[in-house]
Amino acid sequence: MISRVIMHISILIAASTLPLAGVTPDAFKQFKSLQPPAGLSTEIGSFTLDAELFDVLDAPPTNLRLFDATGRETPFLLRLKIPLRTVETLQPFAPAKIESFRTLENNRIEMVVARDPKHPQPGALQFESGVRNFEKLVTVAGSTDRQSWTLLATNEPIYDYSRFVDVRRDRVPISTGNYLWYRIEVSNITENKDSPLVEIIRQTRGGQAGNETEATSFRREPFRMDRIIFLGQQLSVVAGDPATLERDLTHWTVNQDLPRQQTILTFSTLREPLVAIIPKTEEANFSRAVTLEGRATTQEAWQTLANGRITRIRAGIIQQDCMTLTLPCEYRGRLFRLTIQNQDNPPLTFAGLRARYNTYEALFFPKSGMTYQVYFGGTEIPAPKYDVATVLAAIPAGSGAQWTVGAAQPNPTFKKQSKTGGVSGKTLLTVSLILMIGILMPIIIKLSRKIS
Repeated sequence: MISRVIMHISILIAASTLPLAGVTPDAFKQFKSLQPPAGLSTEIGSFTLDAELFDVLDAPPTNLRLFDATGRETPFLLRLKIPLRTVETLQPFAPAKIESFRTLENNRIEMVVARDPKHPQPGALQFESGVRNFEKLVTVAGSTDRQSWTLLATNEPIYDYSRFVDVRRDRVPISTGNYLWYRIEVSNITENKDSPLVEIIRQTRGGQAGNETEATSFRREPFRMDRIIFLGQQLSVVAGDPATLERDLTHWTVNQDLPRQQTILTFSTLREPLVAIIPKTEEANFSRAVTLEGRATTQEAWQTLANGRITRIRAGIIQQDCMTLTLPCEYRGRLFRLTIQNQDNPPLTFAGLRARYNTYEALFFPKSGMTYQVYFGGTEIPAPKYDVATVLAAIPAGSGAQWTVGAAQPNPTFKKQSKTGGVSGKTLLTVSLILMIGILMPIIIKLSRKIS
């Protein structure tokens, strides 16, 4: 009997340490309503986190959940918003077939090349040649019947300056079109170049040696083209830079530390993911070293976030403006200070500060006709684990319908939660021990009487 009682109590104690299956809306201090876009037609919804959300979110943000109107938790994926961009490149796909060739006056040539109709429309021509140190102008026209021609490129330069620097351009971009023949005109086809042989001319007078003169001869070098390649346009979609937003800061102060020759700008934010700071000034012709520090609370020590230099030069043709200090990685803090090293220069006058933040989006699968609320701001809430996160991660940025986030409202049903939810495991363990003692005590007394 004793063993049976102990077994039941052990099960009760073990159950007290298990967390609940999910988190309910009453675990969060605030909520925001989501408004669907007009004419919702996509199966994926998304909303962007604003400053009010970041102000109370944990780092990493675990205390945020999405619930529908029935109070059912809706899985979502929170991620950095990285838009996709289309990149256009030129890829060689076939050499041009030369149909005709002729020389023109004024040191020019003309050739007609054909394109295989099975090949894509070219976006450029590439002139492959082993010649170095040249400069030519190329004009290209296209035709479908070799009778009527459409101008595709006019006096496009190709060149090689290997004699001075490693710079070469051998491609000519052309307008695309379904042309079968291309007429190519190349100017300055033969160039005068210095001969490697130098002749020494000696002048004598009365049998005596006079002045010596170097005479350099020239040689005519034609521009030999090994072949002409058609280049086709190829489009590829790649991940771009993270989406950011900028706003002017309103809570900032400026102080001058004259003994240290420093100007210190102090400002605060709502813990958005900061990636850059841009001081605003009308002054010019300066270059100052700067350091940005941050901390989450007034009790923490300052942490160095970035070192750099702000520069603005207005001197004739030199127009340089570099006023952005970029952080190596985003930082979510509340208090910041930007220190400008003046050295022996007079302090700069600043008119304001502008901050740049990363943008985060949440993706989810909305149900037709259902409304949703974002709950946030609770404490001791574990990070969610949703299997749909793997599915949503493959969705390109900007593919979901953008839902509008409303204003923050206090949650009237908020109750402080423990990590296990509901009654704490410690409380349940205490109750279980008291219950176990209450059950076992009469049994122990009864056994002791039998023994005596």
